[in-house]
Amino acid sequence: MKQNKTIYSEHMRLDKVAKNISNYQTSNILAEAKTVLKTKENIKKYGTSPKKMEQGKNDRLAGLSLEGNKYDIEDIKNEGELISYEYGYKDQANRMLMIGILNKKYTSQSLMMIGYNDARDEHIIFNDLPETIRNCPEYLEGYRRGLEEEQAKEKHR
Repeated sequence: MKQNKTIYSEHMRLDKVAKNISNYQTSNILAEAKTVLKTKENIKKYGTSPKKMEQGKNDRLAGLSLEGNKYDIEDIKNEGELISYEYGYKDQANRMLMIGILNKKYTSQSLMMIGYNDARDEHIIFNDLPETIRNCPEYLEGYRRGLEEEQAKEKHR
């Protein structure tokens, strides 16, 4: 009888070990799948190139006008770099511009030029801008001038 109890105890321990191993493997598989999914989501949102992200941010804040093209930057080699550039140009630049306005980092002329270029850029949607930017008088003046120029071009076409 004692031998049966020992065998039964052994099976219980082995079952518990097998269950723990199975739980561990399942947890690892799920964690790996979650990591892969998160990586894909990040690439879809941020792209693959921090360097291009920085370039996009700097181009917009320097007043580079894209003249309505789809970010036709010569050294972008793939879609991941394009996504990075766009993210930097739009989202990162918006944050930096907002912080710069609050901290009075930009001159009136710089803000007007950025607003002017943003009005002429089909990728910058005024209503999507942070409130701080939309309410900045210098930015608004530049934006107004840019819109007027774009509307005048439309009338002459």
